[in-house]
Amino acid sequence: TVMLEGTNISEGRGTGLPFQFVGAPYIKNSEAYAKRIQDYIRSDAVYLRPAEFQPTSQKWAGEVCHGVHIHVVEPKRIHTYALGLAIIRAAMDMDAKAFQWKAPGYEYNHKDLPIDLILGELDSHKKLEAGLDLKDPFWSKGEEEYARQLSETMIYRRQPITGLW
Repeated sequence: TVMLEGTNISEGRGTGLPFQFVGAPYIKNSEAYAKRIQDYIRSDAVYLRPAEFQPTSQKWAGEVCHGVHIHVVEPKRIHTYALGLAIIRAAMDMDAKAFQWKAPGYEYNHKDLPIDLILGELDSHKKLEAGLDLKDPFWSKGEEEYARQLSETMIYRRQPITGLW
């Protein structure tokens, strides 16, 4: 859910289940949102329960957010990067006018959009806005090399999940 830091989607901070609840007040239909995300990821490794929550701090503090409660069913099969992209794209689909990118001023960089820094590619947000298919190789480039490098430093051996779908 780190990707959500670059958007106006709540990542559930200020609730009893941060990083499990995601949503926003402008997502009016939690069921449709859950279905849209699931249509993008097409995975039974995660269950998305439609939910409403009210953060007490951070994004949307004091407002009712409509979204999902993320239940990871099979951790070894969930591709969190793909899930993050799907959560963002689905929110854009639900209300493109209300959805917003967080303005520059993230970590050490005060020039570029935070989402581009988080995704590691400047102008990534433009690809999401343009509707680039979430299965496009753009979203998984560099993944195999990262998995290889990661495997050399992991303390606990685990096969990294690669390939968005």
